[in-house]
Amino acid sequence: MCGESRSGFEPLAFRVNTWWSWGLFALGMTGLWIMTTHPKIGPWFNIVGQVAWFTYGVVSRQWGFIASSIGYAIVFSRMLYKAYQKEKVAASATD
Repeated sequence: MCGESRSGFEPLAFRVNTWWSWGLFALGMTGLWIMTTHPKIGPWFNIVGQVAWFTYGVVSRQWGFIASSIGYAIVFSRMLYKAYQKEKVAASATD
């Protein structure tokens, strides 16, 4: 049968609850919204959110999600660094 392993059990990737996709969607959209309103809090939220994407990749055996979660975490880390650098430059300009 299609999607079944030789042992008769359904592969783990097919057993992942569809609520994962909706939860990850909500997490991602919330993270993007926070990025637009709070440039120093948004990257932190999104970096932590990548743990959920990484976990989803492992549980569903979709290795691309693991790679993308690492990539996004790197990009969000860079955004966070730049946000703090801007604050540091602004603070030193007022001194």
